[in-house]
Amino acid sequence: MGKADAGIMRYWFAWLVVEIGEAIDILKKKGVKKIMEDKQTREELIEELADCYMFLADILNRYKFSSDDFSKAYFNKMEQNLKRDYNKSRTKADKRRTNN
Repeated sequence: MGKADAGIMRYWFAWLVVEIGEAIDILKKKGVKKIMEDKQTREELIEELADCYMFLADILNRYKFSSDDFSKAYFNKMEQNLKRDYNKSRTKADKRRTNN
């Protein structure tokens, strides 16, 4: 991947974040109840989630991650998260704030 490609990839990540923001806007403005019960709201949300998935898939493809690579990473991360005690866990930001 050359410099030009690396620059373009920054935009792909940014566009992914924009699409996530659009999905969050639907949640904030419409609420869970409407998402669960209103057909048009559900269609709006699934469309934004599809956009998110498309950008994520494009990023994975451009960096030449295989579906096996992603599946292994997903299941490893899920296993870590299932074992995590979220009441005791600290984020990287928490650690920076306390200098630990």
